[in-house]
Amino acid sequence: MPRKSTSIAIESNNQKLSEIFLKLAEFSEVHFEKDHGLKSATYCVYLADLSADITSLSQEIIELIQACQSKNIKIAICLVFAEKINIEKVSYLKNLLGSLNQSPPLYRLLLIRDLYQDVLPQPVTFLDKLLWQSIQDLHWHTSTKGKNLFYPLYINDLVTLIIKTLFLNSTAGKTFWVFGDKYTDLEMGFLLLRYRVRPNQLPGRSPILRSGK
Repeated sequence: MPRKSTSIAIESNNQKLSEIFLKLAEFSEVHFEKDHGLKSATYCVYLADLSADITSLSQEIIELIQACQSKNIKIAICLVFAEKINIEKVSYLKNLLGSLNQSPPLYRLLLIRDLYQDVLPQPVTFLDKLLWQSIQDLHWHTSTKGKNLFYPLYINDLVTLIIKTLFLNSTAGKTFWVFGDKYTDLEMGFLLLRYRVRPNQLPGRSPILRSGK
């Protein structure tokens, strides 16, 4: 287990994503901070908004990993999907990380879908926008059959899993899918409109960390 209030450097190609982590206050064992130049960090998290151009994104990741390698800093690379899972970008980035030939590898690759948060007053992620708009309008769009799937992952649950992967040596160099419980769009609409729940009150949150190949 990490020592109390361990500092974790946070970097991202999306300023709003990093702001969420910087404003989190519920984790006594760690705190996230901007650490320009990685001057004092032992651990680092990079939040990759996959809607960005893959060329500039991959260059940012390479430079950050090289900086971490020079200072022996463990890093979690978090790929945050928007509406759809982009397998091509995932494969490209996995191959890129594998080509760095780190021994032992310092990175952990987390593939994150359907992330939502209530830390910032405005929506940031794709699911944020759907949830907040539905609450405001009291309307949730459901597909014809009502069977489109969501795997809502609350921000605090994600942070717990990030901490776990960073502090376990056995996770080094591995890829993990990170997601929440499965809901159909019909079930989501029922929860949001019938009970008018806040996003952080979705029942049955049980985040899943599944090893990827």
